[in-house]
Amino acid sequence: MPGNSSPLWRKSGERADPLPNPVQLCPYSGPGGQYAFRDGKEIQPELKEDVYRLYCMLAETDMEQSKVDKIEFIQALRGIASLLVVFWHGSRFFAPYGEGWSGVLLRPAAPFGVDLFFLISGFIMLVTTRRSDGSKGYVATFFIKRFARIWPVYVIATAILLLLISYRREPFLSWHGFRHLVEYLFFLPLHGPNGGDPGVVIPALSVGWTLNYEMYFYAVLAASLLFGRARWLAFFLWMALTLLVIPGVFSATPLSVDPSVNYQFHGYLRLATNPIILLFAAGVIIGIIYDTRLTIANPFYGRLSIFAVVCMVIFQYCSGFRADHGLFNWGLTLVPLMLVLALALKTIDWEVSRPLLYLGDISFSLYLFHPIAQEWFDRYNVRLSGTGPLAGFAAFFITSAIAIVLACLSHRYLELGVSNRMRDVLLRPMRKNRLRRNESLTVAPSIKEVA
Repeated sequence: MPGNSSPLWRKSGERADPLPNPVQLCPYSGPGGQYAFRDGKEIQPELKEDVYRLYCMLAETDMEQSKVDKIEFIQALRGIASLLVVFWHGSRFFAPYGEGWSGVLLRPAAPFGVDLFFLISGFIMLVTTRRSDGSKGYVATFFIKRFARIWPVYVIATAILLLLISYRREPFLSWHGFRHLVEYLFFLPLHGPNGGDPGVVIPALSVGWTLNYEMYFYAVLAASLLFGRARWLAFFLWMALTLLVIPGVFSATPLSVDPSVNYQFHGYLRLATNPIILLFAAGVIIGIIYDTRLTIANPFYGRLSIFAVVCMVIFQYCSGFRADHGLFNWGLTLVPLMLVLALALKTIDWEVSRPLLYLGDISFSLYLFHPIAQEWFDRYNVRLSGTGPLAGFAAFFITSAIAIVLACLSHRYLELGVSNRMRDVLLRPMRKNRLRRNESLTVAPSIKEVA
């Protein structure tokens, strides 16, 4: 390349190369989407704007990649959160939920894991949508990717559970039951058993209640993206409307930040007004702060801050103090943990171990498939042992191991296979339209193509 011997593009995982001078580069709509360069000569005025936009896009991509490399801790937190949820549900093999030593040790684990997932979702969505241009095409692409990421794996996991566990499928054999099942599979918690909190309707695959909130958050975020640079203003106005105005005006129950509050709403409004959604908003705020220049510049104080917030989390876990869902329960220590990690690890090199990174990669599948392993083992426990039902550590260990194996298979064949395939199929019409627009561009005759 004239004036720059480094390649323009780098392969995944390679170190970023210096970008070319913006006045040397302009788009070329030829075969394969190649580019053309002009050696040291001024680009025609009508091309300058397009050239500058492309250069900024490339520079921003490199900066984003460097930032993503710095937030590997997110994958570690995902892995830890999913494993804690598995351990809590596995405590059934020691004693009934919440009883005995296992209840004392593992009761805080489930809300810890769920609340951490919600915080991470808010944070990651801020990071991944920072380049949003507010166009309908971008918003459609965003929502398709999120839907394809979750829905196929969730549907397949639910189908496997219903096929393997007869007592789980019996409630859905009637017409009303089947209608409820369809609602569950499309994240519409309109009917069904209550999970203890007013906004929590337990679907066929019990852990799927959290996905209702995830998809609601993605839908609200997608609508907010349409407002372009004002997207976060629109997002937080919607949060204020649903979490403050509607409950404050239309419910006789006083406003609360506790997810157990009952505003006496019905249908989808019950979900949209549940204060547990504040965790997503907190994650977004942490992402906004992370996206600024604010940092803990001194590595010594950065490490000291990390040590302090980790100790706070451990203390809350061990003491059981407000160890439940909500921004002012587990959020009291998880929010500072996320914020300090996000700021301190901008300057501290922390290499996350490969096993922990992989655990983060499979965390979604582990979260969905561990109930299948545990309930299947519960169902066929006696037949497998031959002498009597296994319980205690043996059952806890083998079901956790089976869940991890199922998660590995699901991640490989469902998340990276079925989900990605569905995403590509849904995005294909949009890509074809974009290709047609690119082919309609013309190339200035004085531009020399570089082979």
